[in-house]
Amino acid sequence: MRGIRIRISLLLLLMLFAFGCGSALVTDARETSATHPSDQTEAAEGIEVKGPLALSPMSPKEASALIARGDAAVVQDRYIFRGASAGLVIQEIDPTGDKIADLSVVYLPDAVTDIALKKDVAYIACGPQGVVAVDLSEPKAPASLVTLDTPGAALRLHIQGDTLAIADGPMGIVLVDISDPRAPTPRSTWRSQGYVRDVILSGTTLYAAEDRAGIIALTTDGNGQIADLAWRKHTDGQARAVFLDDSNRLYVANGPAGLLVFDVTLSNAPKALGQLSFEDMVRDVTVLPDAHRAYIANGDDGVQVVDVSNPSQMKIKGAFISDKPVNRVRQGNIHHLLVGNDSGGLLILDIKNPDNPTPAFPLSQS
Repeated sequence: MRGIRIRISLLLLLMLFAFGCGSALVTDARETSATHPSDQTEAAEGIEVKGPLALSPMSPKEASALIARGDAAVVQDRYIFRGASAGLVIQEIDPTGDKIADLSVVYLPDAVTDIALKKDVAYIACGPQGVVAVDLSEPKAPASLVTLDTPGAALRLHIQGDTLAIADGPMGIVLVDISDPRAPTPRSTWRSQGYVRDVILSGTTLYAAEDRAGIIALTTDGNGQIADLAWRKHTDGQARAVFLDDSNRLYVANGPAGLLVFDVTLSNAPKALGQLSFEDMVRDVTVLPDAHRAYIANGDDGVQVVDVSNPSQMKIKGAFISDKPVNRVRQGNIHHLLVGNDSGGLLILDIKNPDNPTPAFPLSQS
């Protein structure tokens, strides 16, 4: 009898244990329905701040090979800063506006995927090699400051005030304090369930493109700390890039699923405003709000110009077809569009007529 009682007691204990585990599993499932287990805020641990790189000038032959390919570019005053296959190219626009001249070319540890500027410091995303900060106070002799060795692959950058946001690919998002531009300090990271390709920081809200996981909005404290996930929206495509205009319209380059537009005025959920399909992948988007025009990096179909005055009825108004795939678009100065033209290098388009982009310089693809 004693043996039977022991066996019954053990059976009851096992049943209670199983019931308790089952309840815990149901609770966990409910908790993760809004927030994926991999979505979490962390202190900026695992990000190593390394010393300056040795930036040595390159020979004309090396420079020629380096300049041949690149998609990232940004303009400040009369200078063009171009990312290339393994380095930074600095060019100057002639005062007459008729030509551009090379000032310096320096080697970097990996392909340049994006460039962001604060004053005379450039932050250069170099994929798995992190972000390199470069002093541009003397454009003919740029000097390396520090390297932020992020845990993933630094793909895109966005600066708001004293905060640098980094789209770190498979490892999520990194926020960095750049109140001292020459001494960036990592503040926090967000480990996401998606592959983060692009980020935009607006006020205390951070928007990100997460490839097949869609788009997300995160809340921040305004001091470089990510607080929580505000919302996630699956886009049924590949969210590759995002652009936010002054009317709180979020434009999403959604890969094979075209261009999406959302109203993100409300902090708890985006409102879909419109969608436009294209034959090729939508790889990037930038918007000129005053002209109500979006410029689309559309791969083999070049740059597409879209009337976005009414997002529910968007229309293609023009195009520029290049002989190489178009991967990136960014506004330069008032009348210039910077186009990442794959192996064709940088293409600079004149957009004085918003619907009819034309080459701004005779050799703007060189």
